[in-house]
Amino acid sequence: MLILASKHDGKKYSALSLVNRDLLYRSYIREDNSMSFGDQFHIEIRKPQDPWNTTVNSDQWFKTTEDALRKIQGTTTGKALLQAVLDSSFWIAMEPLNFDVCNAHGAGRLEIQKTRTFKGAVKFDPKVFEEGSHCFKSRLGKKEKRGGLADEVLFHELIHALRGGLEVNSDKMPVSGGLWRYSNTEEFYAVVITNIYISDESNKGSSGLRAGHRGKLPLEQYFSRSLCFFASSTQILPLLKKFENDHPVLFNSLSKVKARFNPIGAMVDFPVAVEKISKAKATKDHEKGAEKHQKWLEDRRLAEVRTAMANQAAQDQKDLESLMASIGKATPDQIAQQLGLFGKEAVEILKKWH
Repeated sequence: MLILASKHDGKKYSALSLVNRDLLYRSYIREDNSMSFGDQFHIEIRKPQDPWNTTVNSDQWFKTTEDALRKIQGTTTGKALLQAVLDSSFWIAMEPLNFDVCNAHGAGRLEIQKTRTFKGAVKFDPKVFEEGSHCFKSRLGKKEKRGGLADEVLFHELIHALRGGLEVNSDKMPVSGGLWRYSNTEEFYAVVITNIYISDESNKGSSGLRAGHRGKLPLEQYFSRSLCFFASSTQILPLLKKFENDHPVLFNSLSKVKARFNPIGAMVDFPVAVEKISKAKATKDHEKGAEKHQKWLEDRRLAEVRTAMANQAAQDQKDLESLMASIGKATPDQIAQQLGLFGKEAVEILKKWH
């Protein structure tokens, strides 16, 4: 099997030639001449083998996950990210969540197999983010949906997995001031790069720009343009310069993406303007007062989330009690039918309790 020649020393990538890449793709072809869509990008979508050890329908999960990956690959930003994964020389394992968790996870994780070395992992279930799901209802999906489509969530987690595998995320630090809503430096990178993906002109169908990691709220209109974004915090330019140092090839590719929101492109095309905006008095003033206002908004948001979760839990309990009461009045045939429905409801309740 051809070994990837690219390596990451904290500053540089070496790219594969088109000839070597073609040979590499062919080396992934299995004995039955088939190849998983994700394999060509060093992403292994692992279908669960034990139906008792997962809460997803194995075939359905694989298809919807692959569909999300295909959508990512169909965009300019997505191609750049997937190429960065391929050039990293390691693999990323993609697995379903074990339970109906209203989240997804991406991180570095070492796993050495005979022919593949994994240094990243993503836990993800597309159905969690569908409108009408338990998570959508209990987490204010109608209000907090920016960056919440399945492909957008997957893109976000792939950034975490890539950076974790490259071990460039060791200095993950909390952020404050104008960036308080981003929680820490790694979430800042994931949210900002995903926002470029969301506004990418080649991305047909997206949710809209996200304001930070705390909730999926819309980015303020006056910060949603490439240059104007730098006016929201003096910390943005230094952080994006570090991202350039960590991922020079990916940074260069992202700078060329045609998107309404592309601060990386602005850094390359308008370096003087970006420097002036980042150091402007208005930017510094905003930095001083932004955190207090953002915390006030977050307290209101969390109170609303708690109310929505309590209402959903009460409705779940009411539906379960109604179902149990109907069984007591049913005929034997109706009982058999209702028991099947009851079993499904019980599984859903157990997943929410876990």
